[in-house]
Amino acid sequence: MDATSVNIARYLSKRASKELRASYQMVADEIDWYHPTGRGLKNHLFEILLFCKEKNLPPLTTILVKKGTKSPPENALKYIHQELGNIDIEATQQEVFSYDWSGLFDELHLSSDNELSKEKSGIWLTSFWGWNPDKWGCLSFSKEWMRDKFIEQTEPGVLLAIYVSSSSYSDPSLAGRIVGFMEITHETGDLHQFIDKDSIASLQTDPQLKDKWRYSLRASKAWEIEQPYPFVQDTLPSFVNQARGRQIGARGMPVIDPDHIANLMRLPVRQVPVFNGEIADNEQPNQTLANIAKKVSRAIYPPKEPYFCAESDGPKYLYILRLSGDAGDWLSPHEKPQKEAQIYKVGFSKNPISRARQIQSAYPEGRFKWEILFPDPIPTVAMYPDAKTAIAGEDAMKEYLAKDKKRILGGEFFLATKEEITAAWQYGNEVANKFAANQNSSN
Repeated sequence: MDATSVNIARYLSKRASKELRASYQMVADEIDWYHPTGRGLKNHLFEILLFCKEKNLPPLTTILVKKGTKSPPENALKYIHQELGNIDIEATQQEVFSYDWSGLFDELHLSSDNELSKEKSGIWLTSFWGWNPDKWGCLSFSKEWMRDKFIEQTEPGVLLAIYVSSSSYSDPSLAGRIVGFMEITHETGDLHQFIDKDSIASLQTDPQLKDKWRYSLRASKAWEIEQPYPFVQDTLPSFVNQARGRQIGARGMPVIDPDHIANLMRLPVRQVPVFNGEIADNEQPNQTLANIAKKVSRAIYPPKEPYFCAESDGPKYLYILRLSGDAGDWLSPHEKPQKEAQIYKVGFSKNPISRARQIQSAYPEGRFKWEILFPDPIPTVAMYPDAKTAIAGEDAMKEYLAKDKKRILGGEFFLATKEEITAAWQYGNEVANKFAANQNSSN
């Protein structure tokens, strides 16, 4: 099961241990689902039903009932009877109540989360009601497991892009706009440790907010985007929608699509003070995310949950793209590129030509063009059998290029000479070929 299904199953099992039923609204509130009445949970509930059937467990979903009743709604009963036959719902619920669910889904939750966090994105997106990092210096969650999951899926220092949500608490002039970035540590604490006294007092006056978002992670740095702030829909097309909006606000989401990452990297920013964090460096104005994100992102496995924007698994090519033009035009004024150095992007894809066109489409027309450097020529048959093999090669290229951190421009982008990038290409293919050989020998 995916992480959402596991979290639902954990909640239902806890209710069952107390011989209590649950409504769709209760489940939606527990997992911070995008719709307060639980609309859209069908696939997750069906997955739980099938899991219980396959493991010979009492069907947990029978205790998920229509509000004010003791029975599941008609559309849910249809699926239950389809899989389990014409069972007596009330008698089956008693079986669910009598079963010892202790620890079953706790262990499964850890397994699921670990699988989702095999690869970690260096940039995440969330929404705030406003932008005051000097008063609010943290990322906060309403439930501890959400914070724990974020820690498992990220590295310390992960960059958090922040847009303003459309809420009654938000400034309407900022709604839907990306306003800044924070660098988030894995230092845990209570919300009140990381916000100023005025913010605490404001929360305390609102009964709905005074005990909300207590599970927090400290922010160490903050950058504000130069105004006018861009709209999130323009910067990250199709990434934020109604279904994702609440999840993004509650838990955050990794930004994985290379085009989206490239769009964020080009935004002009300036460092600003953050509460209990680093003092702003005013000597380096007009930076971009590419200049400050001195980290190498890991390659991304094919999707395991709906929000992963990655291509399907199958035969893959490794590739290296070169950005034409003067590399100095993309760097901040205080950075001097090495002579003959250019900007490169490393990656893998089922079709390097289509991938290059896709990335180019995110750039304005002009003299900067992405061109395929490697493979040259492009083989008619993909170089590697699957994503796992290609990921081994891509990460090897990144590892090679990251030896000198000055070369890292963020994510999959590097500043290198032709000699350096050629050596990285050779090393990446060498590692991928060894990985493939080991896979074959073990099968």
